[in-house]
Amino acid sequence: MSDEPLIHSRFEAQARLRPEAPALVGPDGAFSYAELEVLSRQLAQGLAETDRRAGEVVAILAERGSRVVVATLACLRAGRPFVVLDLAYPEARLKTLAGICRPGLALLAGERGAEAAAQLSLSPLEVPLHAESRPAPAAPLAAPSSDDAAYLMFTSGSTGTPKCVAVSHRPLVNFLDWQARTFELTAADRFTLLSGLSHDPVLRDVFAPLSLGASLHIPSQAALTAPGALAAWFAEVRP
Repeated sequence: MSDEPLIHSRFEAQARLRPEAPALVGPDGAFSYAELEVLSRQLAQGLAETDRRAGEVVAILAERGSRVVVATLACLRAGRPFVVLDLAYPEARLKTLAGICRPGLALLAGERGAEAAAQLSLSPLEVPLHAESRPAPAAPLAAPSSDDAAYLMFTSGSTGTPKCVAVSHRPLVNFLDWQARTFELTAADRFTLLSGLSHDPVLRDVFAPLSLGASLHIPSQAALTAPGALAAWFAEVRP
């Protein structure tokens, strides 16, 4: 593993140290660190086999759930910069964002992903939640530099048009170090995935726990929208 500060490196370390620890818990089920490592590695190898241009952007067509976590990890491990496009957005908004960042491939991380990929004229690749029964021998994954583009985000668009920003590994790694140190976060903590899927705090939500060996809890869409449901979910999950 590279000694450079890569967003996914600490997850890989935690998967080796704590393979049976719970990594994700949500409406899609529960996944250990070992299971998440296998799922993201197999998808990363699938990305490598698409034979696309180096550096070409991958669009993650996402609904809130475990697939968006698998997809972000896979893109990082494959060395492919990604952009998370929230399938809750109107079609016109998705077309505007895709037209700006010009992805070459879509990862389907939501039930409506295939429909959106067709509307955006993108080649689709499924994000599985079940590992292959007979996985191929583990091939070496990409070894990106910490200065390479890891993901793309959009500004709020004060001029009326969103602006796309490519972000390297370093800023998020530095933020996660500061966050864990400042708030004394440990593997015993329980985190939630509540941020907007196309906004940069979602990467904090995902990689803060996965960098520490902690658990990430994902609510159902109903828990976010039904009156009183989120409070009940908090009482159950105890984040």
